[in-house]
Amino acid sequence: MLSSYDLYEIENKLHAQGYKYVAGLDEAGRGSWAGPIYVGFVIFDKKYKNDKINDSKKLSKKTREILYDEIKKHALISQTFMIDVECVDKYNVKEASKYGMKELIINSNIKPDICLIDYEKIEINKMKTISYTKGDEKCFSIAAASILAKVERDRYMENVHKKYPNYGFNRHVGYGTKLHSDMIKKYGIINNLHRKSFKPIIKLMSN
Repeated sequence: MLSSYDLYEIENKLHAQGYKYVAGLDEAGRGSWAGPIYVGFVIFDKKYKNDKINDSKKLSKKTREILYDEIKKHALISQTFMIDVECVDKYNVKEASKYGMKELIINSNIKPDICLIDYEKIEINKMKTISYTKGDEKCFSIAAASILAKVERDRYMENVHKKYPNYGFNRHVGYGTKLHSDMIKKYGIINNLHRKSFKPIIKLMSN
């Protein structure tokens, strides 16, 4: 399904205003019961276009994998940051996501002139940032960042599946499905993988 927005519109306007390095940031795994959060960070040259890039949730796994390679090949910066379960449980998903975004921005080899962020409002000294609700559906750079984060997180969870094949992580990648719930009831939670601060996990732990 194609976006109803012109995904280039936001960046085109910013480039026309003199912003050279426009960064996009998004996360994957925020609502998951298990596993880390991944944050993606992308800066493209203003001339780069790819009409297949879109919100990662609207793309098939195969298409995401292909676009992941394209983004890594063509972006000026294409990085991810993993926030582990311990950090998520300690600080909550919102603060953990913001921490990952700040780390990517601050430590980027190219200093962004402006950062476009999906949903979260980030404040960094002397850094201009703009938050967009459903930014991965509206903004080219954020959509690309969502692909990076989603692909790398899915790969992580597929490796988890190899270690814990009974839980079906290759199918639900940690999200709150009936299968996941049933497997927790049967086998229990996995320390350092299930988010013990999440209400559904707390409830399942108490049963």
